[in-house]
Order: sequence, then structure tokens, then C-alpha cells
Amino acid sequence: MSTVFVASFRRRTYLTLLVSLIALALAMTACGTGATTSSNSGSSANTSVGMSGGLQVVKITEVVAANGGKDQYSFSPATLSVKAGDMVNFINQTDEAHTLMSTPAGGIADGNMISKNETQTVRFLQAGTFTVSSAEHPDAMLAVTVGNASGALAPLTQVKIMEMVANNGGKDQYMFEPASITVNNDTLVFMNQTDEAHTLMSNVNGGFADGTIISKNEMQIIHFSKDGTYTISSMEHPDVKLTVIVK
Repeated sequence: MSTVFVASFRRRTYLTLLVSLIALALAMTACGTGATTSSNSGSSANTSVGMSGGLQVVKITEVVAANGGKDQYSFSPATLSVKAGDMVNFINQTDEAHTLMSTPAGGIADGNMISKNETQTVRFLQAGTFTVSSAEHPDAMLAVTVGNASGALAPLTQVKIMEMVANNGGKDQYMFEPASITVNNDTLVFMNQTDEAHTLMSNVNGGFADGTIISKNEMQIIHFSKDGTYTISSMEHPDVKLTVIVK
């Protein structure tokens, strides 16, 4: 009788131990899964630093001098590595406009004017080492290394902002040419051929930087961060509309 009791006790003990070990293993697996998920989230957050709409970001910043001294302007970061054909968003966080210039010429399309608080997309055109500076503040410099493109640069689709001047004091007519367009590479080039600046607005939130200003005779790249159908208008002339389908 005693032997049967001991054997039964041992079986129960072994069974309890086995259940405990299984529970411990499941708990450790759950912890490991949680740790992996946390690590992946952290990695995703890191990759988004310095990005906007899928593009790298360079900020134009300002340190206001005290006691009437000279304000200091700079690019952040001060160095950049890209490939020919890559596009970068420049964000002007200063209190004035900056006209971007390339030394030597050809790194970018010189004359991109970035207004106060504006975000503007700039394309690097060829391989080499370039210094991008502000024409208004040439001591603000960005050192850019542009690597070779993987293939020939694809031409960008263009849209013109045009004007028909009215006779006898009538109202001038503004229009986009073409009035509708489909793009497959998320990018358009706007060419302002009118006698005034146009501020571009969109019906799609977050599709591109609303408030992009295209100055008189300026050519500017617009990068769309997501697919969709956009109605783009000029804030100064809201009856002028362009339909863009981004695939």
C-alpha cells in the first residue's frame, strides 16, 4: 500500500514539474516575441529620422544674434550623400527666403528659391562633389557627394502654369497646361510662365507640401508622397485647377 502511494506521489510530482516547465517555456517565448516587436518598432522609428515623404531632408536653420550681431544661417545636416537623380526635401526654417546655388554648377538647377517656412524638393542632376549654398547667405554651405546613378536619369513630366493677358482692362486668365495628367514616378515639374507667383494647394492632405510657392519664371519639382487623385489649384487664382492621378 505504501509503495503504491509513493509511486502515485512521484507521478503527481513529475506531472506538476512538467506543467511548470511548459508554462515557463511559454512565458519565455512570449517575452522573446515582445522584445522582438519592440526592437522592430525602434528600428522603424530610426529609419524615419531625417525623412519627409520618403525623401531625405535638409533644413535651413538660423541662429539669431544677440545685441544687434549678425544672424547665422546653416544647413542641417552640413553634409549629404545621394545618387544622381535622387531628390531631397529642403525645409526653410528661417525668417527669409534662400536661393540655392551649386558650386561647381550643374549639381542642381540653380535658382531654386525657398520661401520662409516652405518645403521644396530639389533633384541632384549628376555625379560629383558639390557645395550647395544660399545666394543670400553664401557662408551657409552644404557639402554634397553625388554618386553615379544606377541607370540613365528618367525625364520628369512637366506642367506649365500659363497666362492669357486680357485686352481693354479685362481679367487675365490663368491655367495649367495640361489640365489633367497621370504620373507613375510620383514627381512633376511645375514651370511658372506667368507674371506672378503661385501658391499650390491640394485637396489631398499630406500628399505634398501644401503652400509650395512657385515664383515668376521658376521651375520647381513637386514630389507626391502617396498615390491618389489630386485636384491642385493656385491659392491666388482658385478657379485654376489641375487634376493629377498618381499611380
